[in-house]
Amino acid sequence: MILETAIKNFRRHLAGRVLYLVALALLVMVSYDCLTTYQDSFINQISQGNPALVALLLLFFSLLGFGVLIIFYANRFFIHQHRPELGLMIISGLSRSQIALIFFLETLFGELLALGFGLILGLLTNKLFAMLLLRLMGLHAATNHWFSLAALWKTGLGFLIVFILVGIFDSSRIFSLRTVRLLYPNDLEGIRQRNSWFNRLLAWLGPLLIIAGYVAIFKLSWIHFMETLRFSDRATLNTGLIMITLILGIWFCFRNTIPALFAWLQGTNWAYRQQRILDFATTGQEVQFHHQSLTLTTLFVTASVVLLGFASVLYSDGFRNLEEEAPIDLVADHQYHDQVLQQIKARGGQLKRLAHLPVKIMPVAFHGPKSEVIMSQATMPIEIVGMHNYLQIQRHQKNLLPVILDRNQALFISADFQYQHVRLHELMKNQVQFADAKLPRLQIVAFSRVYPFGSNLFFGNVLVVPDNIFEQIPDTNSRVLVGYRLMKIAPDSNFLQKIDDNSYKSKASRQMRYTYPKQLQKAKITIYQDVKRDLTNAYISSNYSVRGPAQVLLQRVLGAIVFVIGLLAILMTFAWASVCSLRELSEVERTRFDYLTLTKMGIEQHYLLRYSNWKNRLLFLSPVIFGIGNGLLVMRFVGLYLNHLPLKLLYLLTAVVFVIYWCFYLFTAYNYRRIIKMNRPPEQQAR
Repeated sequence: MILETAIKNFRRHLAGRVLYLVALALLVMVSYDCLTTYQDSFINQISQGNPALVALLLLFFSLLGFGVLIIFYANRFFIHQHRPELGLMIISGLSRSQIALIFFLETLFGELLALGFGLILGLLTNKLFAMLLLRLMGLHAATNHWFSLAALWKTGLGFLIVFILVGIFDSSRIFSLRTVRLLYPNDLEGIRQRNSWFNRLLAWLGPLLIIAGYVAIFKLSWIHFMETLRFSDRATLNTGLIMITLILGIWFCFRNTIPALFAWLQGTNWAYRQQRILDFATTGQEVQFHHQSLTLTTLFVTASVVLLGFASVLYSDGFRNLEEEAPIDLVADHQYHDQVLQQIKARGGQLKRLAHLPVKIMPVAFHGPKSEVIMSQATMPIEIVGMHNYLQIQRHQKNLLPVILDRNQALFISADFQYQHVRLHELMKNQVQFADAKLPRLQIVAFSRVYPFGSNLFFGNVLVVPDNIFEQIPDTNSRVLVGYRLMKIAPDSNFLQKIDDNSYKSKASRQMRYTYPKQLQKAKITIYQDVKRDLTNAYISSNYSVRGPAQVLLQRVLGAIVFVIGLLAILMTFAWASVCSLRELSEVERTRFDYLTLTKMGIEQHYLLRYSNWKNRLLFLSPVIFGIGNGLLVMRFVGLYLNHLPLKLLYLLTAVVFVIYWCFYLFTAYNYRRIIKMNRPPEQQAR
């Protein structure tokens, strides 16, 4: 009897849970694809054991954790949906343990169906999954690997454990509740008195906390934590406080502020003059009743938008870095390059000399708006190249900024300027003063992120100056860089990878010690060679650089990370939207009886349906819009510090998130109206 009842309940509620089961199946599908791709020896071989593939393993465990959360909340709504039936089960003589077993079996049937369907989809889509990942990683290869027994049983076992543990927890909760709580599981959890002074205090506190959080975003120092990810930094505390403030503010808004506002609105004359306002105001209790899920929806939508925003930033910024890399295969210091050239020629490689670049170095001071922010100190060392040599390099490196300097003008090149919170027009108002008093001040007229020959050969910032100025600068600590075209050796070969790894070791490094007193003329630069690499030193460069291995590694890491982050955000959106649909459909039985009663009393149908439409729209879409607004605000603020936030791509991905929730809303609204208009219960309709 228990098994038959569970099967009957499962079949009766299957139509309303289709999208939820599809969401679970998608989680299972992607989890299987992640493990299969991670364990694929062919993919590991062609990607040369890229550590970015570990992101697939992290995605697998993230999906398991997220599955626990959505199943837990879905089961809460299932319990609420079963409330009208619990009284009949109790009257018919079933004990609490039997009711708990029926609920456990009913939910387990659906989850096993989703597990099986998800594994089948995983088998069918694994090849496509691997192809998309390889394409984003810049690997052009075909893989026929689609089946992995180890991934199959690990995925199945992982989700089966999740299903059983959550089911046992919810069943034990039903078993431990008293009969009155089985009949009214949520109503007795304490809906607060709306007119109490404490509720009014929290109603005001919610918006104040949100405003305080937004103000703190713009005022407190927290962006440094996002740049460095150092948890010992003070910015870490600021970031945590901002997050806690915003979460509490959203919680109190849904729990207290909006219900109190709607209660006040319901008592005004506006509500009785405009029926739509009254329909809107009467949903206050529903908002308070579902404040937990509404808060979580807002947080998940915000997280989805932020994840997609960071994925778009990584994609655009990473591939922009690839484009800014010098398309020159090998660059070496003229005093050091003989050894590297001999190794390459011994391996059968051929080298073609392209151009040379003399580089000098001198302490300078900036004078102008936010000059100390730009320098990060009172003065700074800067490497200097001449305009003529810069133009010679531009013949081979087309991504260099085209610029012609007049007398007393300079081009400023920096990769870190975007993180210094300085506007470009403020930089252009600065002048450069050299430590040598005989040299004139130069006006910065252009800025670029692209270094001649690439950034690995320089300590930091570079200044391009007119040739007459360059010739007057002393040759102390100067050097000459030489660029080569490399032929007959693959750019991702193990041989070049070994040379690239050696370029970061101590013997191949140049380190600079810089002392900067308040007077620029007393600043001192000391260059060290063949000493142990000091990772605490901010001024380190390489004596030679190989382009191929670093470019390939960066492209593969970026491709894997962007793929994982974007996929996680979309899956999280789809899965939580299905939980929101379940939340609304769990209320339909109670609403259906109210609807039939009011219809028999003579109230027109379209008035009742209009109220249900208002309620569904408010509960489904308001946290989505709120979350999208939060996410865009956070990313727009981060964009102020990045200066290159791809807003078009971010808006497109945000539109995808909203369309997913909108489709779930349409599905929910359609089923909601269909069920409440039934004259008989759904089980009788099926007969």
